[in-house]
Amino acid sequence: MRALPSGATRQPTDARYPAPFFVEKVKKFVFNSPRFGATVADRERKLFQGGLTIETTLDPKWQQEAERALHGILVDPSDPPGALVATDPRNGHVRAYASSQDFWGTSPY
Repeated sequence: MRALPSGATRQPTDARYPAPFFVEKVKKFVFNSPRFGATVADRERKLFQGGLTIETTLDPKWQQEAERALHGILVDPSDPPGALVATDPRNGHVRAYASSQDFWGTSPY
């Protein structure tokens, strides 16, 4: 059995969760910042085994609407991929971060 490089974990299709593209950005931010640990292994351990409390600006309702908008327009397999990032203009917080592509690459939504 060969280990995957740190931070490159494969998600089984039955382990899907909301806003995977946003979650991936947060994970990469933690993995790449020494503020969260001296090594990537330290950061990964904190992220997946405890030690961090992460609060984000993502709004589940905005996220759902962004995904609905993309998947309602880009429905044909020949359509180009699309993405939508919605920010709150009052403070710049990212409220939704969506793609028309399936994060896990198994099938279109």
